[in-house]
Amino acid sequence: LSTRDRRLLILGIVAAQGNDAILKLQFSAGMAKGDLQESDLTEIPIFLSQYAGFPLSVVANTAAQKVRNDLSS
Repeated sequence: LSTRDRRLLILGIVAAQGNDAILKLQFSAGMAKGDLQESDLTEIPIFLSQYAGFPLSVVANTAAQKVRNDLSS
């Protein structure tokens, strides 16, 4: 598996667990390493809402928003 594939798997698992600290860490690392694009910070939580459920996708979206805000600063 590529690094991006592994990162996406990790994001799915930690989103299903509701682990916001690891979500933020993985989103940040993915952006820093070029594994993720800024559009992924929107698309991943939307996609996860169908499988992990809306409440956990909100946790993922909040973590992604924090990373997006950090990138804008």
